[in-house]
Amino acid sequence: MASVLRRPAATREPQRRHDTVQWNETAGLAERQMRMAGLESLTVVADGRPIGRITRRDLERCENHGNWLEAVMVLDLVQEPQDTCN
Repeated sequence: MASVLRRPAATREPQRRHDTVQWNETAGLAERQMRMAGLESLTVVADGRPIGRITRRDLERCENHGNWLEAVMVLDLVQEPQDTCN
């Protein structure tokens, strides 16, 4: 009888998605994440659920108004999803 080798069950940590950012992160982190991933926007999440979006344009507007992105929170710039159902 041949013995069967079993692989131990893999414990998976939740993967960090590159197209999302946590609501309590800085706008600077969001900007770096967009740049590194080549994205124009990120979905903002809280407790794993989407609460809105932030775009590169939002970040540029914020910076053009003299704000330092490391001092601005993502939640302050989030665009709430628009309901398209009537």
